Formats: sequence, structure tokens, C-alpha cells
Amino acid sequence: MMELRQLRHFLAVAESGSFSAAADQVYVSQSALTRSIQHLEVTLGGPLLRRGMRRTVPTAAGEQLLQFARMILQDCTEAAAEVQAIKSGAVGEVTLGFDPLLAFHVLDTALARLSALAPGVAIRALQGPSADLIAAIDAGTMDFAITRLSDDMPGREHLACDLLLSLEPVIVAGRKHPLARRRALEAKDLIGSMWLVADDPESVELHERFVAANGIPPSRAVRTNSLAMIRDQVLGGTFLSILPELVVRRELRHKQMRRLDVRASGTGAKFMLYLVSRRNVRQPPAVVRAIEVVRDALAVERGR
Repeated sequence: MMELRQLRHFLAVAESGSFSAAADQVYVSQSALTRSIQHLEVTLGGPLLRRGMRRTVPTAAGEQLLQFARMILQDCTEAAAEVQAIKSGAVGEVTLGFDPLLAFHVLDTALARLSALAPGVAIRALQGPSADLIAAIDAGTMDFAITRLSDDMPGREHLACDLLLSLEPVIVAGRKHPLARRRALEAKDLIGSMWLVADDPESVELHERFVAANGIPPSRAVRTNSLAMIRDQVLGGTFLSILPELVVRRELRHKQMRRLDVRASGTGAKFMLYLVSRRNVRQPPAVVRAIEVVRDALAVERGR
């Protein structure tokens, strides 16, 4: 049976035209190279190389083998590179889920870094409610998610849940909102304002707790599952909202929104985001690498 080592030796001689030069290329003695070629010729049943006055050249059978040797060795090189890439996490497929709170300015840094560091990894980033993300992870159709959790959420016993971000809620208004021009506000100054509330249990509970604690009528709150709508409407200057500071940090820095300095109670609770994956499951290298990159990128974003 032919060996890859023999094919490499044969190819080196055929391309260099010299046993001594080929021996140097493949780092063996000339006698060992000669024996390797002889064993290959015995295996294939005939001479493969012909020594000439100035160089060694392939026989007719050797010319045929030369074409196959090049293809076989190239395929072996590419196969080894592919395997190493998979083992290192440089290639593969990753499906991750994310909480709607991360749709703006938070996850973009992580995804950009992941795409740059692992261009061979095919990424699917899916937004959804916590319950849907957890169900997908539990079913094995999603590798990991960054999401909020509730204590009574089904399936948690099968999950590894690591606290990743603790986001401070702030009351924000667009720069055109009448309250945005005022420096110090009392809770009563917010009465009559229109609110937009993210339609998830944590956001709704936080808003209801705030308005109840400060005597603000809740009837003017509009609930929506679109964070894009909340952002756009707040920027437009019509609505107020309670959002994690990290989510609107860029708008605050560019003075498109203003954090209202309100002397009020009831906004102390924080939005807790977890990195969630299946417990006791060995993740593919691409998923392990993706988790590391996303975790590091979010840590950098949090520290800005």
C-alpha cells in the first residue's frame, strides 16, 4: 500500500530532478529517500523514475503518478488545515439568541468583533423573548443566548446561566421633549406625559412600580414589543421611557436623548442579562470561541 510519505518523496525527486536535492527538501538522507522510492516502485509494479545524464525524470508511469500525487498531497494539506480550523473554532456554525434590549449599540460591537476574529464562522443572531430563546436552547436549535431570566421560567434546570450584564434603568426623553430642557424634576412633573414601555414582564413591572410609587397615572402608557419603535418615538420627542442606560448610551452622549434627573422612587431595580447555554454539554470549538468573543466584547462595552 502506498504511503503519503512515499508520495512526498517521489514528488520531491520528480520536481527537483535530483535525489540529493529532494533529500534536502524532505529532510531525509539520500539513501533513505532511495529506499522509499524503491518500495513505492515495488508496490506499484514498475519503475517510476529514470536517471539521466543531468537530471532524474519520471517514466511514463511516473508522469501519471505525478499528477495524482500532486492532487492527493494537496487534498491532504487542505484537509489538515480544515480540521485544524475546526478544532480552533475558526470555522463552523453558531446560532445565538439575544434579548431585544441588546438590539441597539450593545450587541453590534460583539458581532463585529466575532465576524472579524472568526470570518469562517457562519453566524445566525436571532432576537426573541426570553421564553422562546430558552426553549430553543433546551431543544438544541440554539447554541447560547444573552437574555433576561425569571425564576419560574421552565427548563432552567437544564441550563448554565452566567450573569453577564447588570443594566441600570434611566428615564429618557428626546431632546425636543419639553421636559428635556428642565434641569431638576419632581415626579409630579411627569404626570400627563406619554410613555412607551417594552412589552416584556420585567419592563412592564418596572414601569408599573415606578408610576405607582410616584402617583403617576398609568393610563397613558403604550406598550410595544418593538425596541426600535420605542427608540424612534423617544427620539421624536413625544414619549418618555425607562430604558437601560447602556442601551441608549450613544444617544445620550450625542445629546439626541437626555436622561431626566427626576427626584422619584421606584427605579432601583436593574435589568439583569445572562449568558445562557445548555448545561453539561460539550460545545463545538466555534461556539466556545463565539461565547468568549461575545463575553469579552460586552465587557468592554459595559466598561465604556
